[in-house]
Amino acid sequence: MPGQLRMTRAHYADLPPLELPDGYALRCYEEGDDGPWADVVNSVGDLGNYDAARARDFMMDKPQFESEALKFITFDGGPVATACAWRDHAGETQLGQLHMVAVDPGHRGKRLGTHVSTAVIRYFEERGFPKLYLMTDDWRLPAVKTYLQLGFEPDLYDDDHEGRWAKLRDTLGI
Repeated sequence: MPGQLRMTRAHYADLPPLELPDGYALRCYEEGDDGPWADVVNSVGDLGNYDAARARDFMMDKPQFESEALKFITFDGGPVATACAWRDHAGETQLGQLHMVAVDPGHRGKRLGTHVSTAVIRYFEERGFPKLYLMTDDWRLPAVKTYLQLGFEPDLYDDDHEGRWAKLRDTLGI
């Protein structure tokens, strides 16, 4: 199986407005959100299998975790989309990661992935990070299309990436 694809963004121009559909709201992580975060991530089906304890071990208990960096879009008070502004280590100020983007399948088609990702990008912008990156996979076509629309660009760091990106562009019609 090929390794993940990396995409980078070195500017904050042309971000879409954060205008959520009626009934949806944006908020940050709150104490007790470990289980709801796991539920949203698990609903995607291919991002892993988490429960509250594994979520804390994977993210919330790490020294670089900041509650205001983990974004949720909620519907009727419950999280239905999430993304995290992640740092590879505590104190990192130069390179931020758009990490663990997930949208509950029952709420897809409303651009929630775009909105929650935009919230993370704005988080990094407010803190002066000069460059962002994300990791993704070839089969995550809607996600790749969203990331391209958000201004992320392919980072061809591996020998097979040029061909993989050419195939993705052909598949996506871009």
